[in-house]
Amino acid sequence: MNKRSINLIGILTFFFVGTLNAGTQSIVNNISNFWDASENQMGAMVSIFYAGSLLVTLFMGEAAEKKGKKWGLCVSALALMLGAATIFMGGSLALVFAGLIICGFAYGGLESLIMSVVEDVNGSGARRVIGIMEIALGLGGVIAPAAVSFFLGSELYKPMYVVAIIAGLLLLVIYTRLKGIEPEHEKTEETAENTEKQGSSSILAALKNRTLCLSLVSIFIYLGVESTVTTWSVKLMTDQGFGHFGSMAISAYWFAVMICPYLSTKIPNYLKLFPYCFGLGGAAILVMVFAPIGWVKMVSMVAIGIMIGPSFANLTFLGGHSARENSAAAYSLLVFFGCLGSVLFQPVAAEIVRRTSAPELYFVLAALCVINAFIIGRCVKAYNAQEA
Repeated sequence: MNKRSINLIGILTFFFVGTLNAGTQSIVNNISNFWDASENQMGAMVSIFYAGSLLVTLFMGEAAEKKGKKWGLCVSALALMLGAATIFMGGSLALVFAGLIICGFAYGGLESLIMSVVEDVNGSGARRVIGIMEIALGLGGVIAPAAVSFFLGSELYKPMYVVAIIAGLLLLVIYTRLKGIEPEHEKTEETAENTEKQGSSSILAALKNRTLCLSLVSIFIYLGVESTVTTWSVKLMTDQGFGHFGSMAISAYWFAVMICPYLSTKIPNYLKLFPYCFGLGGAAILVMVFAPIGWVKMVSMVAIGIMIGPSFANLTFLGGHSARENSAAAYSLLVFFGCLGSVLFQPVAAEIVRRTSAPELYFVLAALCVINAFIIGRCVKAYNAQEA
């Protein structure tokens, strides 16, 4: 299978990943309404979805280095079908939680392994391809919340998981036909020696890379902020009297994500601007909180997406390409830390909202954007030094 076909499969995979991610963020409100769940349970739904990704990524990255990435992608597609079927057929909130964690397995496996495959077949061109994949992810993110709002109202949720079962089946069929996805580069003698010294662990070998380690810290904060901004936007706008803008705000964010990651690859020296953009994302969060008009809040969500939306493509490239000798392990680590941020941020967010209010939560998120801007600056500096 040629490079172009593999890249197209990566784009399709990210479209489904974006649909699953944004769909989960928006559907938790419907699930909560259907089962009369509390705010803490609502936060736990998002956390457990990312916990599934958290549990599988390190295992999947290590296993894929040994059993093959095709095997890992097929297992992930099967997990998507199983998790969606569990939610669809489940007659209790507990089974919904079980299905969400299995869907999380699929999310983490699909996302990390397909990026690793793209890195292997594209080399330094992977940043551009991942940027295009982010467009597909953003498109899925735009479609899913809008579809939930338009077709499912405020309580239905099971039809979304029928779509997820079909998507999983389609991906499984495609992955079984994958060929030619072994890396073009060979592991260097130094990398092989490091891996052997660490007990044949590709993950421990990858963690020796400074750029990757900084990327892991940054993506932890970034995805924690992103998942919280989107998940709790409905709550924020409802409390401020703009509830009808809630799901549309999530779609507005993902609309920006659909466009900006690829555009960032076309801007000369974007990596120099990257830290400043993330800091401006914090300012956009504050505008969303204080804006007294609904459409201004929507525009603010677009601005947040423009400023921080390209972060995933750029951080994963910085970390994954810098440790390309162990690409499956590196990208699995990046997804692991990103999911860890999403998992840990949700219960904290729920507690902040419970004790204070939604606006106070967004003040914290704005501050974290400024902190992460400094970390991203150090990461870019380390990458440039490594590549020089």
